[in-house]
Parts: sequence; C-alpha cells; structure tokens
Amino acid sequence: MTPFDREDIHALNIAIGDVVDYLNDAANRIQYFKLDDVTKAIKKLTEVNLDACLLIEKGIDCLAGNKKLTHIAVVCKKINELEVKADKIHDKTVAEIFEKETDVKVIIMYKEVLSALETATDKCKLVANVLESVMVKYS
Repeated sequence: MTPFDREDIHALNIAIGDVVDYLNDAANRIQYFKLDDVTKAIKKLTEVNLDACLLIEKGIDCLAGNKKLTHIAVVCKKINELEVKADKIHDKTVAEIFEKETDVKVIIMYKEVLSALETATDKCKLVANVLESVMVKYS
C-alpha cells in the first residue's frame, strides 16, 4: 500500500526525473564544451539548484514520514523563491555575456549551460507544484 495515490507518485517521479535530466545536461555541456572558466553565475545557479533539490528532499520526507503536510507548503514557497532567483541570475548574466563577449562560440557555450541550469530550476518548481497538489489532496 502506498502512502498516496500512484498517479501522484508517478507525477512526482516524472518531475524529479526532469530536474535530473537538466542538471545532467548542464554538466555534460560544461564537459563537451571544455569550459575552463566556470563563472560565478554558473556557480550561483548550481547553488540555487542544490538548495532547491535539498528542499525537494525535505518535501518528500514530509510525504514519506507522514509529517505535517503543512510543512510542504513552506518547502514549496522556498522552491518558488529560488526559481525566481534563478531567473534573475540567468537573465542578468545572459545580458552581460551579450554585452561584453565578442566571440559567438563563447556566447553560445555559456548561454547553453546557463539555460540548462535555469531550466533545471524551473523543473524544481514543477516538483513543488506536484508536492503542493498532493498536500492539498491529503490535507
């Protein structure tokens, strides 16, 4: 017997898989493009994703441990705040790259990595949406 509906487990699994896919994509792009300079912005976006993933873990712990489902709301709010932060970092950094960089290859490489990291954060927000729907269903 599962602690909540199989459909919800499936939705959560798909959403988490999307986060992993985009984080893996960003790491692969850094490797494929042989980026020697991991910029502050890439580090910041990586930290935001790490924080969001740790919050996802807390949210899942709340589901699995039958803890108060209201804790999920707090987790989801923090994930949403991190997603907004990632958008700002991404947009500001891409604008700076276009303003300062003249080599088109470099622009494309960094933009691809930054976009993959930012999309991973968007996917974290989708995980939060699934967690919230489960919370509402069972509260």
